[in-house]
Amino acid sequence: MRWLRGKAIYIDTEGSFMVECVFQIAKACIEDLLESRVFQQQDYQACRERMQPKTFLTNIFYFRFCSYTEQIALINDLEKFITENRDV
Repeated sequence: MRWLRGKAIYIDTEGSFMVECVFQIAKACIEDLLESRVFQQQDYQACRERMQPKTFLTNIFYFRFCSYTEQIALINDLEKFITENRDV
């Protein structure tokens, strides 16, 4: 299941990112996926072992900005970052 390896970028300009909320979302998403028919196959156990909330959290690249100059710096470096991290 290729989509289990995906990663994401979270750009926080307001300081509103809450790990606890993302953890709850990840947990609910995992529970929903495990109940779906997608995991009625032989690879169910392998997927279940990989699908942990902490795994979801480690696959989020978090950027927090306090000024517009920091935002501009990321925009200038974002293409390089994505090129180096193809699974984002």
